[in-house]
Amino acid sequence: VSKITPAADGSVVVTDVTPMARGGRVNRGYGGITIDPKNPNIVLVTSAYGISDDNFGIYRTVDGGNSWVEIRQTLQELQIDRPGYYLWFAGDWGRGMLLFDPADPNPGFTRTAFAGNGFGVVKTEQIGLSGAPQWAWKMNNVGEAVVQDVTVSAKPRSEGGPAVMIAAGDILGFSMDDPAVAPQRTIIPITGYVPEGSSVDFSWGQPDYVAFVGHNDVGWEPYAAVSRDGGRTFENFAATLPGAQGGRVALATNDGLNMVYAP
Repeated sequence: VSKITPAADGSVVVTDVTPMARGGRVNRGYGGITIDPKNPNIVLVTSAYGISDDNFGIYRTVDGGNSWVEIRQTLQELQIDRPGYYLWFAGDWGRGMLLFDPADPNPGFTRTAFAGNGFGVVKTEQIGLSGAPQWAWKMNNVGEAVVQDVTVSAKPRSEGGPAVMIAAGDILGFSMDDPAVAPQRTIIPITGYVPEGSSVDFSWGQPDYVAFVGHNDVGWEPYAAVSRDGGRTFENFAATLPGAQGGRVALATNDGLNMVYAP
């Protein structure tokens, strides 16, 4: 983190004001930075990446970077109202956005701030107060969803079929009863750090049968599962070829017992 100030001769002076992290670490990336619109000496910065304790931090200075206070070690330690399918590190992974709210009504300094990453946006109204600020997710609908495949259920909703099923990058995918309502669980349980759903398919002749495939970007763990109740529950394939992961899957339209899987 550098501070740039103009010099009398028209040049600029660049000063290293990087916060000292836990354990004395300074060699880590910083992503978000925001200056209080009510006081330019008040600045927030956030470390940008990682999932270990000493790679996290949001820091606040009230003297233009001469000294810093870590206002909280990690967002995940706070009482965040997060969707049920979010992983434990969701509040910190790839954190790169930080912003003071210019509409904050507090006199003297700004208490409201936003932080964001691929999972969504969190908000607090307690920056600068004593104690740890509490954050809450503020986005609507589904966060962290890079849609790879979508299929509409062949089973009518009146008979218990989901409205739509989605395979999605980074958050695996969803079986959704109502497309207008954000889901509270993923299509199958998440394991690992970066779960990628790549394909999902119904059997149109036997709509209770559903197949889902994907992989994990960290460790390349394969996901391959089949449902016999319209996507409500899944069980893993009995076996797959060594190294098979991700790809596309298609179920036979007549019986749902046969499929083509191209990993």
